[in-house]
Amino acid sequence: MEQLEEELTCPICCGLFEDPRVLLCSHSFCKKCLDGLLEGNRGPAFRTPFKCPTCRKESPHNGANSLQINYSLRGIVEKYSKIRMTTKGINSAPWRRRTSEKEAFEELRGVESWQSADILSCLETLQASKKKALQSVTKDAEEVTDYFDRLISAIEGKKNEILSDFETLKLVVLQAYDPEITKLSAAVEEHQRALSIAESFRGVSDPLCFLQQMQEFREKLGILKETLPPSRKDMDVGLPVRNFDVKKWDSLRLREVDKISVPHGCGAAPTERGAHG
Repeated sequence: MEQLEEELTCPICCGLFEDPRVLLCSHSFCKKCLDGLLEGNRGPAFRTPFKCPTCRKESPHNGANSLQINYSLRGIVEKYSKIRMTTKGINSAPWRRRTSEKEAFEELRGVESWQSADILSCLETLQASKKKALQSVTKDAEEVTDYFDRLISAIEGKKNEILSDFETLKLVVLQAYDPEITKLSAAVEEHQRALSIAESFRGVSDPLCFLQQMQEFREKLGILKETLPPSRKDMDVGLPVRNFDVKKWDSLRLREVDKISVPHGCGAAPTERGAHG
């Protein structure tokens, strides 16, 4: 600190720089000190080059105000002055240090008298309770997961079972309707063919061709006579499942999932019609 203070001391007044001004030779001096020197030189020689008190190098001037302010040096001096004031304050009030030491000692004694054993015991109890609670929650969560896994598996199995039943019902419907539909569709085609042959008779003049078409016409007519439409009663095969509604399952409890089923109310499949009678 002493060496730094020497660097921050004006060579003229031997005090810390105040508003330092720098000459061309780079030496700095307090403005008030330069004002005093320049004031003593005022006269015929005023405005003549000023000789640096340190190195005697001449510097032109127009009074101390015209010289460049040494901002860097001024900033350093201000910071140094604040530090020195703080240090003086500490040195001039030793009772403050003693008070701080006493307070620190009292706080230390308070820490030593703190009921660390009781606190540690409470901490251990809390940690043990936390562990037990977490284990319980984890166990319950695992049971919930297992329960829903089994429930989902049961529901998925029941779903596949019911859908399989519906596939069987589709097959029943196809077996009930397709044979009659196929037979009647063929009869309609034969009827159309017979009408076409009958219409062509009008333009036939060749006896041989007429006989051939007549023979084909009689065959078609025989098929039509043998194919009679089924009765209304026979056509009423009935719905495979009557009044089916999945909302009926809403009243079932979760444990009754196995009771879900398709209410089979299949109508009788059509049997051989009295088509030949």
